[in-house]
Amino acid sequence: MPKLKNLKQEKFCQLYIGKEGAEFFGSGVKAYAKAYGLKLTGFGVYDTCKVNASKLLTNTNICDRITELIDLAGFNDQNADRHLLFLMSQYDDRRSKLSAIREYNALKQRIVQKIENTHKIETLESIESTLKSIGSPSNSGTD
Repeated sequence: MPKLKNLKQEKFCQLYIGKEGAEFFGSGVKAYAKAYGLKLTGFGVYDTCKVNASKLLTNTNICDRITELIDLAGFNDQNADRHLLFLMSQYDDRRSKLSAIREYNALKQRIVQKIENTHKIETLESIESTLKSIGSPSNSGTD
């Protein structure tokens, strides 16, 4: 997807992903105010920015552009795999290495965690017996 035709919307996307500073990263309000040249100190400006940023973030073109910019910045599966491989293959910090190997095994579902079931499963007979003991009519099949 090429840059957005609306320059302010493009600027909003760039700011939102933190391309021009961490202070805007993930903050629709701050990114909107900066992109549209507004100061958040004015009366009602914060609320206006909040509403308009929300509208932009529900716009399909804006979301697609943000996703594309994030991918281009290296926040993608390939980059994560590359960093995980680095952590797994280094020898300086064994805790990081072990943590990376555990993460890899979890992602690849190579090791399945066993979860002990502590719930008691009752049979139909035990349920009927309990119902009889408290005086409830049971459906024993006789009419």
